[in-house]
Amino acid sequence: MIATSTSKFSSILSVSSLLFVGNAWGTAQVLRVTNDGADSASCGGAATPCRSISQAIENASAGDLIEVGAGTYGDISGDGTFSHPGDEHPQTLNAEGQGFGRHSGCMICITKPLTIRSLHGAAVTMIADVPSSTYPVAVQIASPGVVFGIAGGGFTVTGGNGVGVLIDQNFMGALQKNIKVQGNVDIGDGTGFSFSGLEFSDRPCPDPSCQATATVYFLNNQAIDNPGAGFSFVDNQYFGRLSFVANVAQGGGTGFLVDTGTQSVNGTAAGTGNVSLTNNVAAHNSGYGFSTVESGSLVGNSALNNAKAGFLVVPGDTFQGNSAIGNGGPGVIVQDSADVFDDGYGSVLNPFRVFSQNNFYGNDRNRPALFILQPNGGIPPGLNPGPGAHCGVLNLGKVAAAPGQPGSADGPPPIVSQPAIKNYWGSAHGPSPTGPGDAAGGPCDQNGGVTVSTPFATAALAITTAP
Repeated sequence: MIATSTSKFSSILSVSSLLFVGNAWGTAQVLRVTNDGADSASCGGAATPCRSISQAIENASAGDLIEVGAGTYGDISGDGTFSHPGDEHPQTLNAEGQGFGRHSGCMICITKPLTIRSLHGAAVTMIADVPSSTYPVAVQIASPGVVFGIAGGGFTVTGGNGVGVLIDQNFMGALQKNIKVQGNVDIGDGTGFSFSGLEFSDRPCPDPSCQATATVYFLNNQAIDNPGAGFSFVDNQYFGRLSFVANVAQGGGTGFLVDTGTQSVNGTAAGTGNVSLTNNVAAHNSGYGFSTVESGSLVGNSALNNAKAGFLVVPGDTFQGNSAIGNGGPGVIVQDSADVFDDGYGSVLNPFRVFSQNNFYGNDRNRPALFILQPNGGIPPGLNPGPGAHCGVLNLGKVAAAPGQPGSADGPPPIVSQPAIKNYWGSAHGPSPTGPGDAAGGPCDQNGGVTVSTPFATAALAITTAP
């Protein structure tokens, strides 16, 4: 029997969750949603729970807690009409002023600063959508200050729709209260978990009152069998912070995708230094485990058995304590070019500030065909680095300066030297083009790239990632 709460006020757990995201409202009410509830304008009490999460959102006030019992929510009938009792209430949201009239359709639209958690965990609490061109998002967070799921109290989102859980800054006001997405599982949607910052605008925020200062957290989530990406972040004009910690992406296209988006429209490469990735796992993806453009710290992440490469990175701040093991392509592909406007002659060369204490072994034994594009504005077919060469690190230098690439200039590409010291290459003797270890240098350095791999670690380094 599932226990129910008789309290209309938040527990210590819910209060702590609200404090986590900086909510400053008074005492929160608790609204209940269960599979044996019934929707009404007054539902949500312990004795009169709602049937749909949408109805509880409509009945809630800012700062309230919504607790969801075990069972299935979403499109209950599965016919896509959302017209049956207990079905969610899909909406079409309109973008805020800088969104250029964009619209977004979502099955569950969280338009208030609420905490929404399951009582019994993601394994037994499912949000089931259906593929839809009208409502392509299963759950959209459209308000600052939202907590969706907690440790041990998340949801399984599935149904093969476009995006499982979306945060889009274009559909909310100033993002000045933190958002947390934790403990959830997405299975089989095009993209599992996605964030998009403000699109390019010629109307920038004129004063601090509308600037984004919040941090968006993705913690302990799992993305499974997402053909696009497990986790996608497109910075655009977002100036807050984003933190990925202890998430898992497996069986999809790209595990973790971090891109600058429209920051580069003016012809200048801009990084994603506001994004950090810590202790995440990308495994058995058909593309890259991690693809990041000039991000902040990448620490303690593991890329295992991904087809194209463990990591595809335009150097950012720190690459430390990561593990690339058993990937079909290189452990890490390093390219200095961020986009086609970066020709390598009038721009700064940016190797990682720290690139050390990583594990590279068992990689690049079964490299598929690779055609490397600049992350922003790349034009097919891209640079072909050739066949596999046991590369732990494939250093492509400044790709945009390679002959024949968009934005390239005449003459040899500039030298890009990347110190890569104290890493373990799969052998006590360091990197080697043959044998048990991975390689660095030789055919693994191309287009002016130079990898400095000594001194090296002589034993495998500790792996600290998501469970």
